[in-house]
Amino acid sequence: MLKQLFAKSIKTFKKRKGVSNVGILCLLCISAVASIIVVSRWNIIRIPVPHIGQVLGVPIISDISFLQEKQRVSAKENPGVCFEDVLLPYDMQEICYLSQNCNEEWIGRLTVSDELKKDYFLCAAEDSYWEKKTEAMRSNHKFVIWLVGENDYYELQLVVSGMPVLAIEESRQELQEKVPYEVDPDAYVYDPDILCYGTLRLFGSEMDSERYEIVQTNVRYYLKGAMTKRLDKKSYSLKLLDYNEGEVKTSLLGMGESESWKLNALATDENRIREKTAAQIWEQFDSANIEVEQPGPKEEYVEVVVNNQYVGIYCLLKPVDEHALNLDSNDILYKMVSSDLTSDESIQTAIDNGWKVQIPIRIRYPKKIENYHLAWYPIRDWLNIFYNNETVDYKRIENKAQITNLEDATMFLMTCTASDNSFKNSYYAANVSSPGEYMMTWCPWDLDYTFGNMCDGEMKDVSTFNNDYKVVYQNNEFEKLMSTDGSEIGEEFLMRWKEYREGFLSTDNIVGLLKKNRNYLIETGAMEREKKRWPEYGISEDIDYLLEYQEKRMEWLDEYFEAWTSQ
Repeated sequence: MLKQLFAKSIKTFKKRKGVSNVGILCLLCISAVASIIVVSRWNIIRIPVPHIGQVLGVPIISDISFLQEKQRVSAKENPGVCFEDVLLPYDMQEICYLSQNCNEEWIGRLTVSDELKKDYFLCAAEDSYWEKKTEAMRSNHKFVIWLVGENDYYELQLVVSGMPVLAIEESRQELQEKVPYEVDPDAYVYDPDILCYGTLRLFGSEMDSERYEIVQTNVRYYLKGAMTKRLDKKSYSLKLLDYNEGEVKTSLLGMGESESWKLNALATDENRIREKTAAQIWEQFDSANIEVEQPGPKEEYVEVVVNNQYVGIYCLLKPVDEHALNLDSNDILYKMVSSDLTSDESIQTAIDNGWKVQIPIRIRYPKKIENYHLAWYPIRDWLNIFYNNETVDYKRIENKAQITNLEDATMFLMTCTASDNSFKNSYYAANVSSPGEYMMTWCPWDLDYTFGNMCDGEMKDVSTFNNDYKVVYQNNEFEKLMSTDGSEIGEEFLMRWKEYREGFLSTDNIVGLLKKNRNYLIETGAMEREKKRWPEYGISEDIDYLLEYQEKRMEWLDEYFEAWTSQ
């Protein structure tokens, strides 16, 4: 090898003019010594065993006889396997999860934690799948890696996902003291029984991005959801914290900065694609309607590990909040938490008692309220206009309702057959110009019961598919508006619908989103892992029934809206 090195070096140096033989000899000696140092250092420090190549900076080993004299040990938590010096998500079944982009080139390096790097090294078993990265992802292939010390070693499995992977590890819990409903119904109903504190680590990139990110931060979290708390697969509400446990805004997977995030378990959907697709469609409504700021939840798929247990596919959500809506200190954000209506007298009770909740309404912003009468006025007036009167006075709502926003709401609800979002699971943002003067905007939230899925009310199968593609779910306020001057409003609505149908509401686009999300779950390997983790949920890759349903529905909607607006 050294002879070949010298010969190659001589050829290189002789091409250079003005270099004497003595100079060449000196350069060769320096080169040889440097090569010996590098090779020696590489073998001693980086690759202390014979190897046949490297992947992710880790030597690939064909002869594992060097392990025979060492003791194999196990670990319920990651013993020290990192990616770019950040501890990898780990399942106590001795599985490490590594996120990679969905192409054949490996990204980054596996490393050993600082605590172990002086005494341990990483190596991996010879495996043909190292040359077939995307196939390894799709088939849920498990690579074998070893974390080797002088006297012992860990034998671990490495699962490579094409999806971002998020790990949460709890360090402590705090039991929360419940206040009486009469004192603070907001805290009584929505504050969790237990707050958990720990760390969060996120690896990967958003679905359509090649940019890779690693985020490591402190977190406070609790179980979220009313009915879904009863399910084995839990959903979580997250608050990102700094090292002093103060809230800190951080961007995750390119969705923008926020301190508040949600992890939705998607357990109500056997295909795991409805919520993500519906959110994407509303995002396209928001982009198409330049007259109104009407953002919805931003969502990206992640695989999640909680306290060293793999828990499957989730949607990481950035919620609708005052920042997304650009609300100022005078504006109010309301969240509708049920489909029940509340009376004017009940709202007055909330004002008198200084409450931020009167079911179904919850004031989400501002956090601190100085004047409860002013804070409750916009939604109180809105309910009186649209729900507490048999007829709607158009003149009363000209300067209070974003008509194009309500048009979009009806198109969205009908396109996605959003069975749980006509009033419930919606945000109403009141942009207040002066006391008594406001402009209201509707935005959706919690989009799991869409594309034919309905709550079965039993919490056994969680949801049931309604194959009636003619079912009507419209925005209640817009439906009332149509009764005031149906011909003029209907004409504008139909024109808008036809324009959208030529673009993002085309059947091809909607069906394409459903297919793309399904294919992403398959190609990343996440769907296969989800099936094995939650067999009781009847998870399925088959969406042919759903595509057929959506195609029929879009054809029917064209006919329905044509007839409805001409009445």
